[in-house]
Amino acid sequence: MPKFKKISRENQEMVKARLEDFFYKKFELDLSSTEAEYILEFMVKEIGPHVYNQAVEDACKTLRLQMDVLEEEIYVLQVPIN
Repeated sequence: MPKFKKISRENQEMVKARLEDFFYKKFELDLSSTEAEYILEFMVKEIGPHVYNQAVEDACKTLRLQMDVLEEEIYVLQVPIN
């Protein structure tokens, strides 16, 4: 199983601020930075693998489609035999 790259400190701070804003706007809850960090850690741990696996599936699907196109392009290069 691949090891996930850690989210950079800069991105963590950005997401934490967005979580704080989201919780305030949706639920009128004032999250502390620590609370937002716990939520972010939970989301990365619990949701991250699902998002990652879906991204892998999407990449494989895209690659298969591109390989089909490439295969068609290669067959066009065949020389007719009389």
